[in-house]
Amino acid sequence: MTQVQSKKMLQKKQAKEAAKAQKKQAAEKLKAQKKQVAEALKRAKKQAAEKLKAQKKQAAEALKKAKKQAAESLKTEKKLRAPRKTAQKKQKKQAKEPHTARQISAAAWDLRKPKTTRERLMVASKCGQDKCFMVPAELKYPVCGKDLSCDVDCDGVRSAYNLTAIQMNTFKNKPALLAMAEKAKLNARQTGVVHCGWKSS
Repeated sequence: MTQVQSKKMLQKKQAKEAAKAQKKQAAEKLKAQKKQVAEALKRAKKQAAEKLKAQKKQAAEALKKAKKQAAESLKTEKKLRAPRKTAQKKQKKQAKEPHTARQISAAAWDLRKPKTTRERLMVASKCGQDKCFMVPAELKYPVCGKDLSCDVDCDGVRSAYNLTAIQMNTFKNKPALLAMAEKAKLNARQTGVVHCGWKSS
């Protein structure tokens, strides 16, 4: 083998080894890149999972807070309703079972007073509408019983006086009705002084 041939063989061998080394480096580089991509993907998945977990936790806390607020609101509303219900029950009970002298007298007058138009006309005809009604022209606010005894009933006077006092607040925006209620209250007051021993003011 000549020197030239030996040199060529050496060069081929060196080129082959260089190519092999380059191929090995490229393979290692590709492997490293794949590893980096896998790690980046793993980190991204982990971050996404943590973010989703945090969002779920926040949503659960918000729901819990909303339920708590709703429960507190309902509790407050029930507390506010309780006194009203108690007052309503008390009023109903008092209406059904009067327990004071004034309530008893009012209930008794409700049985004695003339309610129908026929009863009121009979009282007005026999006893006089000026005496027995606080608004004579309308036969309203009777103070004489339907038994036609023609006596002024002090329970009726008190009932007329109290009713007109209530109606004066109710009829603030109704001038005609307000004027009638004021007149009836004044007449009831005067009747109470004359017939029922009320103090004159």
